[in-house]
Amino acid sequence: RVAAEDLKKRFSRIDICINNAGLCTATPFAPARNPKPLGDEHKTKQGHEMCMGVNHFGHFLFNSKIFPLLLASKAVTKKPARIVSVASEAHKTSAGIECDDINWETRMYQGWQAYCDSKLANVQYMFSLGKRLKERGLDGDVTIVSLHPGFGSSELWRDLSWRHRMMIAAITETPRNLSRNEVRAAVDEGLATGTYTNPSKGFAGVEHSYGPPVIGEVTAVAKDPEQCEKLWQKTEQLVGEPFFPKP
Repeated sequence: RVAAEDLKKRFSRIDICINNAGLCTATPFAPARNPKPLGDEHKTKQGHEMCMGVNHFGHFLFNSKIFPLLLASKAVTKKPARIVSVASEAHKTSAGIECDDINWETRMYQGWQAYCDSKLANVQYMFSLGKRLKERGLDGDVTIVSLHPGFGSSELWRDLSWRHRMMIAAITETPRNLSRNEVRAAVDEGLATGTYTNPSKGFAGVEHSYGPPVIGEVTAVAKDPEQCEKLWQKTEQLVGEPFFPKP
């Protein structure tokens, strides 16, 4: 909220917003062997599970607050503003978000699963917002796309052990190379709302991990209307306000 208000004071419009803030509290290389209840170290200040709170709830609320600035873009640039939802191929690991226990209050905490769920939320958010833009006749004013940047040694892994960080750095792309996919998603005017891109190359066991960006595919659950709607309603409930203010 504070960041959005600061931007409103400083700028009259926003042309592109990349939802790139993110973290991961676990790794697929070392899944939790002895799951425990969600601890305070994996909660946001608001009490939400950390991955979902940072990777999804925060983006949702921020986009809502700056939406008037995004709407103001087309009058000047003569083209739609763009929201880029940075997701991950990890969304394909999630069979669906447990919206009734989205903050892991009753389940034993699985950090990697929580991360995958948050990445699924990024993709579902794209479809849900795209649907609402169309319903409101705003699909020509703002577009929203999603992407998997690739597998790289970014700050995403900052909370992991140094051994895991070194292993990841040894076999993955540099942040500079990973940024190619985000740049295309941000500036390619040929990408319509609902488009998902990913790197074109991979290696054994890790598809779409590096290389130039291409149009990719998401899972069926990622674009399931019922699942997307349930997440949208739950998100509005937990952030405490609707994305679009009531007239």
